[in-house]
Amino acid sequence: MPVVIAGLLSVAIIASLLPGPTVDVRTQALNDGGMSVGMSAELEQTFTTEWGGTESPDRFASDGITDNFAVSDGVLIGEIATESTFSMRATEVIAQSSDPVVATSAADGPIFLDDGTLELPAAIDIVVADGRDHVIIHVVARGETLAAIAKRYKISSMELIWSNGLQSAANPPVGKRLRVPDTRGIIVTVREHETLKSIASKYRVTPSSIRTYNKLKTADLVLGMILVLPGGRGAALPTYTTGGQTGYTGPIPSVYSGLKFRYPVPGGRFVRGLSRTHFGMDISQGSGSPTVAAADGVVVLTGWRNNCGGNQIVIAHGSNLYTGYYHLSGISVSTGQKVTRGTRIGRIGQTGCATGPHLHFSVSRGFPLARGSVFYDPARFLP
Repeated sequence: MPVVIAGLLSVAIIASLLPGPTVDVRTQALNDGGMSVGMSAELEQTFTTEWGGTESPDRFASDGITDNFAVSDGVLIGEIATESTFSMRATEVIAQSSDPVVATSAADGPIFLDDGTLELPAAIDIVVADGRDHVIIHVVARGETLAAIAKRYKISSMELIWSNGLQSAANPPVGKRLRVPDTRGIIVTVREHETLKSIASKYRVTPSSIRTYNKLKTADLVLGMILVLPGGRGAALPTYTTGGQTGYTGPIPSVYSGLKFRYPVPGGRFVRGLSRTHFGMDISQGSGSPTVAAADGVVVLTGWRNNCGGNQIVIAHGSNLYTGYYHLSGISVSTGQKVTRGTRIGRIGQTGCATGPHLHFSVSRGFPLARGSVFYDPARFLP
């Protein structure tokens, strides 16, 4: 009897040391038999997730190889080491996976995914064909005139002006890079919202001629594209009008350079400034002393006027800015002449309503005394 008892104890001890089924398997087996597990709620590991919930249903599932059991549809099929299929997450991933690639190799071109994006890295040709091959770049040399440059390339001066967005027919500065078309026509850069049809209408050419000359594959244009328009014509240059105050209708500067004005009477003495009844600055100097241009510009008026100013000169500087020079005894420039800052334009006098030799100097937005013009204090512009 003692031997039998000892043997039973040995079996019990050995059985207690052997690994038992997992908690989940025990729970399933007991539930199948209509029994409940009498264990603490803190230690109990059961599934509480419903389909569509946010909690992972396989949070207790083991990864890789099960402990000597293979499970299929919840049925034990043997004590062999096999890959577990108990994880519902793994099963779902396998079931939903698909081949998202449309192209199979780089030889087929860029590889696109199902959502329309490119598989990276991808080599994409972003060069847009346009008319750059028909454009010549000319750098203005010292002494070159606009007319001479146009004649060299067998185009008109206006075609050169239009192709470069110039605002006047004045000679370009040394070193300026000019775009020159290789045919009679103009060069344009595609701007926002412009189409092939709108460009053709604006410059009086046909859409087909633009496509043919620039070798465009489609009628679609890209912002910044360079096009050469054979036979194209731009708008006329801006002209100067003063409501009948002068007959000058030539080009004037479009933008003022922004440089400080030069004192218009070298060595002159300030006498009087701007006020409600005096629309400028009086500068005293001996009769016949030189008067110079305060800034670069184009002379738009010269000669005598019955406005108390006597002999006078008006210069346009761009940005609708004008300077006036009054009471002169002599005038050294002519209407339409381009002058630079410091150019001698006349001589001090006392013509018109003047009691002594001096220069009445004005600065205005708009032609002096024209409707809508405004006089500025000249001191704001002088050094």
